[in-house]
Order: sequence, then structure tokens, then C-alpha cells
Amino acid sequence: MSSPSYHQHSCGLLEDSEEIPKDQFTRLVIQAIQSLGYPSVSKQLEEQSGLCALNGQVAEFCECIFSGEWSRAAQHVSHLGLEDVQALDKVRFLIYEQQYLETLENGEVESALHCLRSQVTPLCSDMKRLQRLTSLVMCKSSEDLRKQCAWNTTGPSRRRQLLEEIQRYIPPWILPPQRRLQGLVKQALEAQKKQSFYPYCTPPQPSLLEDLKYCPEKVPHLAYATLRGHKDEVWFVAFSHSGRYLASLSKDRIVLIWRLDCLDKYSDEQVSFAAEQLIDSTVQSMPSHLTETLDSGYTNGLVHSVNGEQPESNTGRMDHSVKGYIEGERVVWLLNGHEDDITFLAWSPDDCYLATCSNDHTVLVWEVFSGQCKWKLSDHKEIVSSCAWLSNGCRLVTSGPDEYIYEYDLLSEHPTSPVCFYRSKKTADLVVTPDDSKIIAVAERYIQIFDRSTQLEVASLLEIASITSLSLSKDGNYLLVNMSMRSASNYSDGEAEIHLWDLTKRKVIQDYRGQRQINFVIRSTFGGQGEVFVVSGSEDTSVYIWFRDSGDLVYRLDGHHATVSCVDWNPKDPFLFASASDDHSIILWSNRERLDQRQPQHG
Repeated sequence: MSSPSYHQHSCGLLEDSEEIPKDQFTRLVIQAIQSLGYPSVSKQLEEQSGLCALNGQVAEFCECIFSGEWSRAAQHVSHLGLEDVQALDKVRFLIYEQQYLETLENGEVESALHCLRSQVTPLCSDMKRLQRLTSLVMCKSSEDLRKQCAWNTTGPSRRRQLLEEIQRYIPPWILPPQRRLQGLVKQALEAQKKQSFYPYCTPPQPSLLEDLKYCPEKVPHLAYATLRGHKDEVWFVAFSHSGRYLASLSKDRIVLIWRLDCLDKYSDEQVSFAAEQLIDSTVQSMPSHLTETLDSGYTNGLVHSVNGEQPESNTGRMDHSVKGYIEGERVVWLLNGHEDDITFLAWSPDDCYLATCSNDHTVLVWEVFSGQCKWKLSDHKEIVSSCAWLSNGCRLVTSGPDEYIYEYDLLSEHPTSPVCFYRSKKTADLVVTPDDSKIIAVAERYIQIFDRSTQLEVASLLEIASITSLSLSKDGNYLLVNMSMRSASNYSDGEAEIHLWDLTKRKVIQDYRGQRQINFVIRSTFGGQGEVFVVSGSEDTSVYIWFRDSGDLVYRLDGHHATVSCVDWNPKDPFLFASASDDHSIILWSNRERLDQRQPQHG
């Protein structure tokens, strides 16, 4: 029988595939069987197929690398199919460099220097690299050398990494990448996860034995909890970055912070009652000339501390039953200090601060875990519509219809004075890109993009109607905008549109239809694992979920009894999002599995 061989060209296709060359597939199977430790099986397959993963000389080259026979490995380089002289020298250099480093690691300094002078130096064209290699001779110990080389692996692993580096210079039909079949399987699993909207699929984990299948029942679509407590319309909700808390603001000018893990211990009624009593106690504790109605406004920064889980000993005027506690455990906190309606709030990146914007022309920055108003920012001459934190958590950007965007450094000597400003249109909402390089603001029908390094507008994108809100994807490449369709030139009393902008291409690539937005500010957001969904409120009292890529409707959720103004998806939990409504309530949405786990807690 002739010895097994290999070649570049296909010798046929697999019977059940029009795209997989049979010889290549067979060679990868042989390679995979060898890596699994079944040499006799791989040998039998080589004999029957007439193929092999590597021909004799290439296999011997790899064996020399793994056994540290450097001179023999360098001799075999000429049999690797490399016609480029520079590539030949590069591979030999990598081999001798590894020999030098390992010899030096073994403490054989004289032999290492000989290798460096006679073999490494003649092949090295990078003088900085050569200087660095020479400096390693000064390492005081093997441990010091490994630290300088950033070696965190064993000898065999390092030699495997060397072979992977050499692989870049050798045609794959001569030296296939190591564990290539395993790598292809991993790619297939990742593609399945993306295409099947993992983790909204069955089986719950990727399997080699069956395809993942999208399961709509796993997408949040059932009311998991309904939170009440606010005395008026709830306009905004936002999860903390940790996913542990939910902040809500209302027309009652109060911000509530809800602790989410308590929902597994207590009923909606218990948590909602704690919130109601907390608000009632706030009204009762106001100075008499300020308590004609809750809407009277100014409360001199009255707050209730949110640090810790136990009642404070110095607040004897209120017992634990009316301060956001259930059975001595804190479940909800309250912040109250604006003189007019609150329009927006934003958690700092570390969740230590909460910024609230208001029609009273101010932004209050709260130290969340002490409950104190840390800074009051008062530069806007009209209402403050939005704010956004930079990633360092030290700078805050604010905006409003007064045509100014202000940027504050809260750790500077004068934290309440802007460090810079941007001239904008009448801004309704803004975001900062993840790399902090750009500010994106929406005003009227325009999307304005500002460069933070120059404070200048670098792009302006035009929409079909007045934009009321925006949401930026986590990678900063895509933007959702909600529009008031009454301002659209071709408006008819029907469905609204939400547009998805590709900011790289600077064009609309998808729209989402079905919800209504005519009179009020409605907010949408990206949602789910990998942001595969778009979710929005609506003036028809429903919540809408679409597939992000296709724009197809996944669910229309009913549960609220008035306009749904805002939605937010938990950043740490792909099976939980929240909606806020003018019916004074917040609904947390999840799936049947989560709902069944919670119900036994309440008998």
C-alpha cells in the first residue's frame, strides 16, 4: 500500500454536502483523533483513506518543536513549502529565539549567548527586539525571566504557542492550524447562539447533538411584579449598572429606588405598601408651609438615607413600617428635593451617584448610599431635559432647550461650574459614546454629533419628524430614536415609527412599527442578551418587543392602563425588563419559568 499523502486540491465532496471537500475533512478528523489521544485509530483511518493530517517531514518538524530539537526543526523548515526567503528566515528566527529563551531559563547562560550571537542575531532585522532579547541575560533568576517574557504557561504550552506563530507563515494545506476541527465546531456553536437568540432557546446550553432552537416563551412577556407607590404618573425607570436596583421618577416629583432581590421574598403588595408609606411619611415630615400638596415642590433637599439594610437609629420620628422597610429589611428608598417636575435620571457608572434633571432648571447629584444631595448644578436657563455620565464617573454632561450642553467635572475644585460647553439646538435627549469621544444629542428633527476634544459639531443627521428620545447600543455604533409622529409631514393618525441608525454609515437601517406616539415622550431601548431586541412603550397602553435585525414584532404586552412612557432592560439579567406608565405603576416583565419560581414564595 502506498504511504498516505496530502495535497492542496480537493479529491471530491462529502456525499451530504456541496461545500465540504472530503480530503480536507478527513485530514481534520485524523488531526482531531490524534489530539484526543487515539493514535491507533488515527493510523487506521490514515491507512484506509490514503490521507494523513501531516506528511512525514512536516510531522517530524512539529515533533522537533515539541521535543525541543531546535537544530533539526530549523533544518526541516526548507520542507514546509515556503518559497519566500523572508518567510523562511522569519520561521528560523522564531525557532532559535525560543531555543535562546529556554536555554536561558535553564540557567545555561554561555550556551544561550552562543545561540544569540550565532543563530538569532543574523536572522533578526528588528533591532529593538534584539536589544530586548540581549537585556534578558541580566535576569537574576528563571522566575525573573518568565516575568519579563510574560510566560504564564508551561513548556509544552509555550511550544504549542510557538507552532501557532509559525503557522502564520505556512500554507494551511501543508500545516493545518492546531485543533482546527474543534475550532470549526466552536465557531458553529457561536453562530447558533447568535442565530437562535441565545439564551432564549432550547436546549438551555449549546449541544453538539442538536441545534439550538429559538423559544419565544423564554423572552420576558409576563408580568413578574407590579410595583406601586408613586402618587402620580411614572415617567422614567432605569436599572442600576449592577442590575440590583431600579430607580423610578414620577410626576409626583419623587424618585424611588427599589431593591430587586426583595421581590423573591415579599409580595408586590408588601413592597408597594412600603413605598406608599415612605412617600406619605415624607409629606408628613415636610414643614407645614410646604405640605399643602405633594406638588407644592421645594422640600429643602429632604431625603431618606439609602445606606445599609437596617433602620437608622437617629430617625426615631418614623418607625420601620413607614420608612421603606419590611420586617426590618430595607426594600425601597426615596429622594426628594426638586422644586418642579423631574424629567430624567442617570446612574453613575459605579452606581454610587444618581443625577436627576428637572423643570426647575437644575440637576441634583445624589450620593445614593448616604442619601445626600452632593451637588446642585444650576447653569441651565430653562428646563433640563437629559444628562449622561462619562465612563470615568467623574464627569457629567447635561442638556436642555436653552441650546447649551454643559460638561461638569465633579472632582474639580469647582464641581458646580462647567468645564466646557457645546452650542446645540433645543436638545431633548443626549448620550455619550462608550469611548467618551462623542456626545450625541437630539433636537427637533436633528441628530447632532459633537466631538468632545473640540466641543464642535461634526455631523448632523436629519429625521422625518421631531425626535423625543434616543438610546445608544452598548458598542456605540447604533442609535434608536423615537419620534412624535404628529410632527411628520406625511402623518396620519396611525402607527408611529422608531428608527435604528447605523452611525458608521449614517443612515437608517431598520424601523419598528406598531406602537403609537403622538402627544407624549415615549422611550425605547435595546434589550436582551446581545441586544437582540428593541422594546418600547406606547400611548396605546401596550409594550412592544421587536427583533432588532428584522424589525418583526415578537410581543405586544398588555398590562398597563395608560400610556407607557419608558422601558429599560436589566443590564445583568437577560430575562427581566421594566416599564413605567401614567397609571402610576411599574411592571417588571419576565417569563413563565421565573414567574413559577416566584409564586410559591407567596403561597
